[in-house]
Amino acid sequence: MHKDLHLLLQATAVIAALAISGCSSDNTSASTPGPDAGCPAKDGGCPAKDGGCPAEAGCPAKDGGCPAADAGCPAAPPANAGTSDLPATGPDADVRAWLAKGDYKTGAWKCEAAPHAARSPSPHGINRICSNATLSAHGSGQYPVGSAGVKELYDQAGTNVIGHAVYRKLKAGAAESWYWWEDISNSTVANGTGDQGAAKSICASCHMGAPNDFVFTQVK
Repeated sequence: MHKDLHLLLQATAVIAALAISGCSSDNTSASTPGPDAGCPAKDGGCPAKDGGCPAEAGCPAKDGGCPAADAGCPAAPPANAGTSDLPATGPDADVRAWLAKGDYKTGAWKCEAAPHAARSPSPHGINRICSNATLSAHGSGQYPVGSAGVKELYDQAGTNVIGHAVYRKLKAGAAESWYWWEDISNSTVANGTGDQGAAKSICASCHMGAPNDFVFTQVK
């Protein structure tokens, strides 16, 4: 009997050792997590912080509609419906709707008499510029908040408007203080503040060379 008890204790010790080492009858450790265990659920992380986690096939690429928490996502442009003296900002449809109303061609806005060839260093080709009352009446120093302008972009013949560039000062500051929007043939080129994205690389980077506060032409 003592012999049988001794053999039973030995067998129990062996089984315990195998369990600790991660062995089992199906060669799968009871302590080993299953697939994705401890990893973010699909679309829950972009990418998962744990390098051992499988690739998240459903996670969008950087800037491709990624979650707001992703540092690669540009901030959404500030939304504002606009007024007769201030261009709309934000969604492209809102800016286009504001331009279609034509408020910048009337009222207190000041526009150049006719389209003209681009003035260096402008890449816009034939254009015509309009300034709102706040920008037009300003004297020396940085332009006040609420200054705005619209640039009509024309075809090579100078007869048809094929696009627009819009700029509006949102707050005191440098590049981030101005909102920029541009489209050609209903295709958006830039939309946002001048400290990020195309608004920074295309618009603000060029207008940094302006004689005063990112504005090349003040129509009076």
